[in-house]
Amino acid sequence: MTRQRKPQVWPESVEATSKLDDALAILAAHRRDAALEAVAMSAKELLRSSDLQQSLPKVIEQIGHATGVDRVHIIEIDTDTSPEHSPVVQRYVWSAPGVSSSINYEEIKNPMAEVGLKSWVPRLARGETVVGNTRDFEPAARTLFERGSVKSVMAVPVFVEGQWWGLIAFDECGFERHWGPAEINTFKTLAELIGAAIARTRRLKTLADANQTLADANRIIENSATILYRVGLKPPFPLIFLSQNISRYGYQADELLAHPERWAQLIERADLTAMIDDIRSISEGKMESNQKEFRVRKPDGSIVWFDGHGRALRDSENRLVAVEGILTDITERKIAAEKIAALARTDSLTGLPNRAAFLERLNLEFARARRGANQFAVHYLDLDRFKDVNDTLGHPVGDELLRAVAERLTSCVRETDMVARFGGDEFAVLQDDIEDTANVETLAAKIGEKLAAPFAIDGNQVQTTVSIGIVPYCGDIAGVDVMMMKADLALYRAKTKAAISSASMSPNSTTRPASG
Repeated sequence: MTRQRKPQVWPESVEATSKLDDALAILAAHRRDAALEAVAMSAKELLRSSDLQQSLPKVIEQIGHATGVDRVHIIEIDTDTSPEHSPVVQRYVWSAPGVSSSINYEEIKNPMAEVGLKSWVPRLARGETVVGNTRDFEPAARTLFERGSVKSVMAVPVFVEGQWWGLIAFDECGFERHWGPAEINTFKTLAELIGAAIARTRRLKTLADANQTLADANRIIENSATILYRVGLKPPFPLIFLSQNISRYGYQADELLAHPERWAQLIERADLTAMIDDIRSISEGKMESNQKEFRVRKPDGSIVWFDGHGRALRDSENRLVAVEGILTDITERKIAAEKIAALARTDSLTGLPNRAAFLERLNLEFARARRGANQFAVHYLDLDRFKDVNDTLGHPVGDELLRAVAERLTSCVRETDMVARFGGDEFAVLQDDIEDTANVETLAAKIGEKLAAPFAIDGNQVQTTVSIGIVPYCGDIAGVDVMMMKADLALYRAKTKAAISSASMSPNSTTRPASG
């Protein structure tokens, strides 16, 4: 819908800068979304593959294409000696078409200090991401990167089981690139995934190289997060072997073996039934193996995620004697996946839920309301004259204003309500559990008053007003799409009323809300 605004005349340079800033903001959002999708795909690749020599090149190629950078490197620092004197080993590199892959890491193979990156070592080792333009680096580092025609760099540290292992680095050769906080956080998650995959591969290699009995293998993995187990064939499938390193999770193998039926009590109830069904199927000869992800609750109440691989154990005459398997701790992987999911549902500027998260919650509220559980309303908000703030004071001030608006909106609602940013200067509030329609108008008035108060931003006193479109739930609304269409129409009406009455309104007045 077209929203009427009073025409403004700006110098050409200001107008051009505004358009450029808008284009850059859109580009940054697209880059972030593409990076998130690539990291999600990388998670599947890394966590399903046992061969990092095949999976890591695929991962950095996906990331390179998604981000539009010129090179992506995975570099290991051989930290047997002090990190700054450790050799630099370039494990994998991807280059965009037409870009040379040479930045001379493989030719140099010198310690970090000798290739000009001595000052990076303590920063990376304590988990800090290094970002910058080549022209701003120390002379030695500048020389290194100029050899590869690099204009800007981002280096994200990779940790394996708590120890600094190396880094994933991104080179931009065509221009000096700005790496936003959301983009940096996305690649921190990627680094965590790579670290978890390296740790998992190490554990699997240790087991594969150990050509020993189950008891011998148990001694090998005492300090590992990989648990070995064996259970009997008849319900309740008693525990007959458990590796000692279960102690990492607060339990003692001897105590659990003394009470062989207790193991089932440690598994989250929601996951237990499927696991028992698989063990029963193996014990009855209906399947030879299974794979399940499930949760175990530690004595302190915290949760550990395991990837369990079970199989039929047979004797020399092929008779089934037990079910045995390996449990691998995948908690880090699950946390990383949750971070990716959270990033995909969060507005990077304000930290509020985004449109996708809001609509997901709105679907749930519809389902509850149709069962008679509660009533709710949607408030669809748009800041008045926000573009004027961007054009006159600049986008950084505009961004700070949006963050401040998000904080004030959050302070207006209850914990059960939801505030989201839809993009630009549009926000939405889901008001939950409404006892009286008067509560809806009360909240709208409260929001208007809060946002009409001046904002102090970077030495500027910024004032804005807000238009609100309100749609309470009623049974004849077909669904989420219809409700949001009504909210948008109500907002348009509110903006129109504000435009008509603007001449008689004081600067601090709040635009009246409209209902759909």
